Amino acid sequence: MIAEEFGTIKAYRNAFATVLKKGIAKKQEEMLREHLAAPSQTITWRRLAEKVGYPNGNTVNLQYGCLAELVARELGLKQKPLDTSKQERWLWTLVYWADERDAITGHTAFVLRPEVVAALSELFPEIETEQQYERHLAAANRDAEGLSNDMLNERLARAQKIPGKIQVVSTKYERNPDVIVAVLRRANGICEHGGKEAPFLRASDNTPYLETPHRTPLSLGGYDSIENAIALCPNCHRKQHHGYTNGEPVAEFH
Repeated sequence: MIAEEFGTIKAYRNAFATVLKKGIAKKQEEMLREHLAAPSQTITWRRLAEKVGYPNGNTVNLQYGCLAELVARELGLKQKPLDTSKQERWLWTLVYWADERDAITGHTAFVLRPEVVAALSELFPEIETEQQYERHLAAANRDAEGLSNDMLNERLARAQKIPGKIQVVSTKYERNPDVIVAVLRRANGICEHGGKEAPFLRASDNTPYLETPHRTPLSLGGYDSIENAIALCPNCHRKQHHGYTNGEPVAEFH
């Protein structure tokens, strides 16, 4: 599905601009914005329904299909696109299947097509996802690393000491504190991945400091449950997101 192209970024931008100008339902626009702001632009229909206020994932599926048809018509498509299983749907114009189903719920997540992400980012410039910010910061870091010490010191001398502010869209989910407490009790101060004791104690209550991320991310429909949560030391948690082992990325726990 992702290999198929239905239009350039410019074509999608023009198509969305025309559709938005003609007018769509408020929740349809909110649906697009929430999908754009979701981590890696990946989310299940159920989670999107919760975010927008639709009654269920089936409603999101229906509304997404209606919206996708409007965009597809503006792109000049005459018939519904096919996915890899030969399903014919308008919504494939905007999304494709995520690589994995949620291990607990079995729900499928959907990913915005790259051209759609680029087009919507131009149309909704006030939305900068955490991923976009991190990419921008990483690119700036690489530029700085290429400077000589003299040039770096010169730029530091001219730099503003008080940073400006930007708005970054971040999707947060309400955690069940009972799950957090139960997982920490289960771990009993030991990182459940590395097997070592927590590196330090919390200043607030003098308990071992461990973090409790989810094995299957909530954005992919994972449950906020003790079965789906794991107690990790900060090093293991960051390693799962950013580390490499023998040149290969470490699998994420999210």
